[in-house]
Amino acid sequence: MRVLVVGPSVPAILANDPSLTITHTPFIELRPIPIREEILSVPTKGTIMTSKHAVQFFRNILKTPPAEPFFCVGMRTEEAVREVFPGVRYLTAKKETQEGLISLILEHRPRSLLWPRSTHARRVLPKVLEKEGIDVIEVPLYTPVFCEQSCSLEGIDELFFTCPSAVDAFFEKFRFQDVAHLPIRSTWVSRYGY
Repeated sequence: MRVLVVGPSVPAILANDPSLTITHTPFIELRPIPIREEILSVPTKGTIMTSKHAVQFFRNILKTPPAEPFFCVGMRTEEAVREVFPGVRYLTAKKETQEGLISLILEHRPRSLLWPRSTHARRVLPKVLEKEGIDVIEVPLYTPVFCEQSCSLEGIDELFFTCPSAVDAFFEKFRFQDVAHLPIRSTWVSRYGY
């Protein structure tokens, strides 16, 4: 089966599957943005991680150990946390969405959390947590930048999107009708009616 992977990187679960032929077309690149370093010194009772990319960018700016536990949105983010921050205490949401992560955080009710994130991260998490009395200190670390790339859907059996920004970039180039016949794997395409 030939899979078109759209996003900054190919997940290991796909890359290691010998039954798949992978075509990787990122459509976006992730660029770091300047941050106010003093925000990293605000004391918190944990750290929210909503993507493996946030984990990688966060590692690059840290001067002191981050607040534990890490609340991870899913298994790929958990794997990145274990690799980049060995020995750190982490908890992983059962449902790989911000809503699933909110449920996990509300079970533990920390008073405040640091959230290193993309500039394009969904706004659900801070809105809900702050209504529940949990302060969320947001640290935008990187921004997705759309890249014009040539890509053919000929011979593709399935689409796989690795992040919401990849969905946005893909649909800048293709129409729904172009891909309506293809199975799509992603938790983010529902905003487009799939």
